[in-house]
This record gives sequence, structure tokens and C-alpha cells, in this order.
Amino acid sequence: MKSIGDLASGEEAIVRGSVQSFQGPQRSPIGGHECVYWDTRPRVGAEPEQRSGTPFWVVDATGKVLVLPREVLVRGPQAREQAVVEAAAGDIAAVSHRIRAIKQELRESPDGDLRRERRRLAKLATVLCAIRAHARGNVHRGGTLEGQQRFIDANLHLVQDGDGEKTIRLMMSRFEVLLCDGEKVRVSGRFAVEPMPAGIEGAQGYRDRATCIVVRSGATQATVESERVPAPAWVRHTPKQSAGEGSNSDAENDALPPPHRDPIVRATAVLTALAVALYYWLA
Repeated sequence: MKSIGDLASGEEAIVRGSVQSFQGPQRSPIGGHECVYWDTRPRVGAEPEQRSGTPFWVVDATGKVLVLPREVLVRGPQAREQAVVEAAAGDIAAVSHRIRAIKQELRESPDGDLRRERRRLAKLATVLCAIRAHARGNVHRGGTLEGQQRFIDANLHLVQDGDGEKTIRLMMSRFEVLLCDGEKVRVSGRFAVEPMPAGIEGAQGYRDRATCIVVRSGATQATVESERVPAPAWVRHTPKQSAGEGSNSDAENDALPPPHRDPIVRATAVLTALAVALYYWLA
């Protein structure tokens, strides 16, 4: 990781900084959010189907780098992927509970329909595990991510009667990836000192055009990766509802993290308590 001010022209490196826009913001097509870049994706794990962006700076305390969205691969926050992981965990738990219930019913009264339902749910649990792995970029079935996607697609018919429906809906629905003004990002590529492109603030005329650092692809594709991550699970909860209120499972409030007690503080408290107890015992 390098500071922007320490970059040499032609060097391949990674820098960190904040997005700083200098043109009017764009509006994303799905959510209508103000941003410097957006793309839409038909499903989790898919490549962008549409994309648009305006040039922007990435700034740290030592300098700034010009990013031309058409030149880079953007990796956005993993909010949708995290939502799929969490939904899959809940659906897997629910399916596993139903499998256990069916096993108990089969002990009491063997039934062909129940056996078929148990087999379907067992296969569905495998599909849900594959979807959870896919959202994390891992492989659970199929040998490769492409093979795993084919396995998932071939078994979507197992989703019946609401089982796994939330996971599939999040996995398969269209969504957008954004980069917004002020967002913390990591930029990798080849950094070159070049004349500032026409139309960029400070470019001036052709003969006396100012220069700037521009990120380009080198041995690998130039990338801009958002460092914004979803809130950890312990800061999301559903508020308790009083009698008569409707259910609102999507409501989420921020909470303080679980209290953390330093081990030295704990040890000191224990030793102090023992010393006091020993004093009174010997007195």
C-alpha cells in the first residue's frame, strides 16, 4: 500500500483514499441514489449488464488520483452478497427444522409422500448451502463458480411452498452497485502522470495543459474497490413490538456492540476480591 504522493509514473501499486467528485452527480436507475458510478447486475455473482460513471478523484493526505470509470473494474460494497448469506443461513435452519420434524413423523407413521418431501428438502438444503457459498465467492458444489451456478440453476425447482424463497429472491433479483462521493476505496493498477484530459477541471488549454496522476490497467485490470461493508450482525436487530403492532421484520436499528471487558481489568478485580476476603478471614 502506498501514499498517492509517493507514486512514480508508470508504477503498479495499490493506494487508498476517498472518492471526491467534481462533476454533477449521476442518479442510479434502480434506487435513484446520487453517485459517481453505478452499474446494474441481474443477480448475485453476475457481471454488470449496464454501467455509467463520471470521472472522479481518489484523494488521500498526500495527493489525488484521477479515475476514469470506463478504464477500471469497480467492485462495490458486498451488501447484497451479505444479505444472501444471512437469508440462506435462516432458510437452511428452517429447512433443517422441517427435516427433523418429518423424521419424527416417519418414525411414528411411514408415509411415501413424507419420504419424498424429506428427500426434496435435503436436496434444497444442499442448494441453499451452495448459494451461501456462491455469495461468499466460495465453491460448495460443482467444482468451480461457473459449475456451481449451473448446479443452482438446475435445482431452483426445489423451492416450493416458501422453502428457500427469500434466499432465491435475493440471489436472483436485479440490483445495483454504487460508488458515492466521500466513499473510502482501494485503487490498484498502473499509475501514470499524464496531461489532464480535456473537460477535467484545471485542464486549461492544449499547449499548457496541466498534468495529473491517472490510474490505468497494467499487468492486471485496474480496479476500484469499495471499503464500505455491511454492519456486523450484532448491530442489527428487530425492535420489540407492543401488543397490537404489526410485524416489521425488515426494521433494523443500530445498537452498541456487546460490552468488552479487558482481561487485565477482570484479573485485577478477581485478585482484589480475593485479597479482601482473605483479610476478613484472617482478622
